[in-house]
Amino acid sequence: MASYATVETALARLHDASPEVQRGAFRGRLKHFQRLGLPLGERPGKGSRINYDAQQIWQLAFALELSECGIDPTKIAQIIREFWKDFLSVRVDEAIERFGERDELVEFYVSFMSEAWTGKGVYLEAVPAEAYKDRIRPYSREKRRIITVNLRGMVEELAKHLSDLGENITEE
Repeated sequence: MASYATVETALARLHDASPEVQRGAFRGRLKHFQRLGLPLGERPGKGSRINYDAQQIWQLAFALELSECGIDPTKIAQIIREFWKDFLSVRVDEAIERFGERDELVEFYVSFMSEAWTGKGVYLEAVPAEAYKDRIRPYSREKRRIITVNLRGMVEELAKHLSDLGENITEE
């Protein structure tokens, strides 16, 4: 379990946010995610302190990774609500198990604009790094737009920042 202040600082370091940026725009982004229901789980009351468990920290980290791709925060919250329990949390656990070994990649195939009329918005696929480098991807309309997130890299770097702040969340 880690305090909000520790989590915010570690996430800010992960994204190279200076202390001024952390106190301003970065904190604003995290607060916006809170209003959208992230991380998943219990909501603190006004003025209440919350301690985040590992899964909640990974959810915020992942939300920020998607923010780096320019995805709307509302859509990010929807993706995490829809895919966290059965897909993304499993991939994060695998990434933790593979520290220093191989990358754990997740690909997102996205159709945000046309989702309104096709019903096809996002689907995800786990891709082993060694297969990713060498495989020739057959063309399909669904795979024209791909966002790839290296979960092992995200988890490993964030775990280091949290460790520097006195938290070890990879052994919870």
